[in-house]
Amino acid sequence: MPDPLRLYPDLGGFIDDSGPYELTSSEFRADGQRWLLVTQSGEFEGGQLLFRIEAGRLKPVRADSLVDLNPRLAEAEAAHVGLEPSPAAEVSAVATAMRSLANRPSDPPSETRFSTASGPDGGNLACVWAIRHLVRDVLRRWITRSDSTSEFADDLFAGFGRSFEEADLDEGSIVISPTAWGSGSMRGRHGHVGLLGPRQPGGARIIYSNSSARRRWEQNFTLNSWRERYERGKHLKVLFFPIPKIAGALEVAGGRVGLEAAEAPGTFLSAEDHGPDPLAGEGPPQRGGAVFGPETEAVSADLPINRSQALKVTRWMKSNFGTKLTAAVQGTPFSIDHLCAIVCQETAYFWVSLIDRLSPREIIERCVLDASGDYPETSRSAFPVDTAEFRARYGDDFTRLLIEEANKTRALRNYGPKQWVYKGYGLFQYDLQYVKTDEAFFRSKQWYDFDICLEKAARELKAKYAATGDVWSAIKAYNGTGMRATRYANNVMRFREWCAEVPLA
Repeated sequence: MPDPLRLYPDLGGFIDDSGPYELTSSEFRADGQRWLLVTQSGEFEGGQLLFRIEAGRLKPVRADSLVDLNPRLAEAEAAHVGLEPSPAAEVSAVATAMRSLANRPSDPPSETRFSTASGPDGGNLACVWAIRHLVRDVLRRWITRSDSTSEFADDLFAGFGRSFEEADLDEGSIVISPTAWGSGSMRGRHGHVGLLGPRQPGGARIIYSNSSARRRWEQNFTLNSWRERYERGKHLKVLFFPIPKIAGALEVAGGRVGLEAAEAPGTFLSAEDHGPDPLAGEGPPQRGGAVFGPETEAVSADLPINRSQALKVTRWMKSNFGTKLTAAVQGTPFSIDHLCAIVCQETAYFWVSLIDRLSPREIIERCVLDASGDYPETSRSAFPVDTAEFRARYGDDFTRLLIEEANKTRALRNYGPKQWVYKGYGLFQYDLQYVKTDEAFFRSKQWYDFDICLEKAARELKAKYAATGDVWSAIKAYNGTGMRATRYANNVMRFREWCAEVPLA
């Protein structure tokens, strides 16, 4: 979109001006209104500002490290009531991982130990994400369901009933300066979160945190420099908390996966290695956080892949299937970029890293995803709600066939086998609920055939457009209804802008 500072002259009075930031923005539509989401990217932290657009003017709604209008799960909020500090041995284990995974800011990218590039906005908005994943790998539990500094700080304060004195906390504890609108103004001030390191000679204390600019975990602050940047420079709070001990809803069953199990050099563990990210499940990430009540439709600030990955996916799609994609949208209001964008949203998070070592046929065959209903603490309402329900209706042979296909994909992702029937099939993720009317597709493995998958996706989009009369609404209806579908449509339209940058070969 055009330069937002030129399009909205009043934006300059709202953005964080406390240091050099790159500025990007996207317009969205939700709840019958127009919205502007502004992302600022700095060396240490990034942040977002959400505005409602009224008569060409901006009405500030929220400032946070990651803005998302999803209603938070009730059990996540309940899980943060009555927190207590983790045992000293657990905090020590977190501190060991914190140090071993850290780079120095001067280290070259090739030496990255813990990449946060798979976090929100390609790592730019990953300060909370980095900590909750690091702690999860060590302690086998999630300490927050949010990637928002303000929500994380609120949860910690509500759960402990207070903040703590830095001098009373061990290495590996939390320091957080939650993002907020500036004191006495409505100018956004982007905050940060890190883990406390050891005290140095003279009493100085070092801090470890995500680097937005380098998309990795670093030892990049002292307590003095943190206070200088966030307390004195931005007038934000500096709060200290222990690593919380959380039971129940945020616990994930299963043994600890060692740090050496990273999928590739410079890449931290995948969602399933941790147990499913409670914000994601086994599939594209869905980040938490709420601005309005449940009745308000969501504007997504989080995408399953970043721009460079989306461009790579689109080049792959257009070079391998350009002619077929063009034919599929002929005579419709959709473009091939809409189809590429749907793939970016649906399945590309799984296979974009495999493009250079698998053939197109192998990638298509292995798009067997979505273990909802069987993965612990997940559920679905559509048939089958889990493998047991599928087996009861279709018997052992059909069930065994789909389990074998799922385990082929799991093996490719370095996961062990499970006795689970997965629920999404093909590049466009044809859902298993349709087995009742289209059994041959699943029994005959027709998702192996790109042409069949494309025909089904295009036919469904045409039907939804006929019912709604609007491209955005058709894409939303293609996914479903409600807030999740609104977020889905907004993501697809954002991807479409990137996909359009890639010419048809």
